[in-house]
Amino acid sequence: MALSTSSKDRRDAAFSAVINGLPASHFGPDGRHRDALDALQRQFNGRIVVPGDTDYDQDRKLSNPVFDFHPMAIIYCTSEVDVGLTLQFVRNQGVPFSLRSGGHCTAGFSGSNGIMIDVKALNDIHIDAEALTATVGCGVEFGTFQQALDHYGLNVPGGECSDVCVGGYVQGGGFGFTAVKYGVSCDNVIAARVMLADGSILVANEAVNPDLLWATCGGTGGNFGVLLSVTYRLHEFRIGFGFAVTWALDTPVNIALAADALMTMQARYMVDRTFGPDMTLQIHIGFQDVDDGDAMAPFLMVRGLYAGDPADGPGLIAPLKGLPGVVADQGWEQVASFYVLNKMLLNRPQGMPPMPPGPDPLEDKSSHYVARDLTLAEWTEMLTYMTTSVPNRAFAYMEVYGGAIREAPPLKNAFIHRDVAFNLVMDVFWKSESERGESEAFLAGWNKMVQPYWNGHIYQNYPSTDEPNYATAFWGEAYPVLQRVKAKYDPHDLFTFAQAVRGDATAQLPGDTPANVAKALQSPPVVTTGLTPFSEM
Repeated sequence: MALSTSSKDRRDAAFSAVINGLPASHFGPDGRHRDALDALQRQFNGRIVVPGDTDYDQDRKLSNPVFDFHPMAIIYCTSEVDVGLTLQFVRNQGVPFSLRSGGHCTAGFSGSNGIMIDVKALNDIHIDAEALTATVGCGVEFGTFQQALDHYGLNVPGGECSDVCVGGYVQGGGFGFTAVKYGVSCDNVIAARVMLADGSILVANEAVNPDLLWATCGGTGGNFGVLLSVTYRLHEFRIGFGFAVTWALDTPVNIALAADALMTMQARYMVDRTFGPDMTLQIHIGFQDVDDGDAMAPFLMVRGLYAGDPADGPGLIAPLKGLPGVVADQGWEQVASFYVLNKMLLNRPQGMPPMPPGPDPLEDKSSHYVARDLTLAEWTEMLTYMTTSVPNRAFAYMEVYGGAIREAPPLKNAFIHRDVAFNLVMDVFWKSESERGESEAFLAGWNKMVQPYWNGHIYQNYPSTDEPNYATAFWGEAYPVLQRVKAKYDPHDLFTFAQAVRGDATAQLPGDTPANVAKALQSPPVVTTGLTPFSEM
């Protein structure tokens, strides 16, 4: 009788044939990693992609094509066991690696020329509508999660980009259109499952490993272990009020009117001054299509979601709509569920920035937190500078804070950016190398201009490799705590990248560190569930 051969056996044999057909040099000096990678495939349930596979060139890409990695292998994990086997491989082989869920890291830290560990398939969603909790895998896309929550009339602050995944997003903080109402996304995490370098799995919550939970919430992905899943506290949200109001920036007169409008917004609408904690605002400066043609015109837009009584929304924004210079046909108002409003806020009157057809644009980005009111001259300077961009190659926005973000206790978690007015972000784009110099020069000029506004901190979900003082900029006085957590949970620094937390078990803790975190730092990790540490291959 002929022996049965499973599809897994056939896949393993095909993989062996592919890697044996590649030059030995692709697998390190003397091809030393090839046999170990072949052995991993035979234990593995997911798939491993290497050069020569038809999917390799597509699979190696990150969200921003400016990052052009050529990894030895892209390892797609479909289970927690797969993740553990992969960590065992990179640990034993000494191969550099990166962790990728959505691949949206603005500094490219989710890519590597060694091993790219992809965990997007860890995408289970379990919603307990009665308990108001949801447990979601690190690979869950926020668009999918928000759609699922909408079915139950529930919400947790989520990413504005629908294909951003939980894994990277929540570990950096997580701003969305209900963040002022409910706090940034990581403020709503009540538990996490994390795999350490040795393959052990820890639950982190208020009762066990609270220091790891504290660090996971704002300490940035890829620092302490592999975040497998998080459990969120949910909020009831059935319908809200969304809107957008626009001003043109095409003449000096219109720029002056828009700057006056920003002064009014700052005095009456930003940081809870009119809406209280029920409104989350974003302010945009960029370019729009004019009459569906090829011409692009600069504009200022404020858009927001009001989570209070929707019937109050029109009256609250009426004074804003009545300001001089408003472009009536570029605004809108709508009462709908969060999922519907979020899509409208991102795409009406058009997606921002509206990119012409063709290959995906390349991008660079900067973030600066602003903690004070700006003057009329500073607002005018900002608006005027934007109009000097090559049309549609630059796009600025302000994520306005306040409410639950501001009210959180100091060092509630590793997300420290509480007492600020807004996060000021600039994106620049190009589609060819010849355009890159202009776009990068514009970004450099913007960064120089905003230095007087800046409080010295940066949103850690928008990192840039140009920032040498990243530890202070991202984490401030939380950094010594993160160093202690790093030394405790990843003592051999398996998880590392250019702007990683550097472990230091002797770092001096700030005085207002939560007591349970400080106490937990003195105790060994508590392995509460999951896999026992993997043996050596």
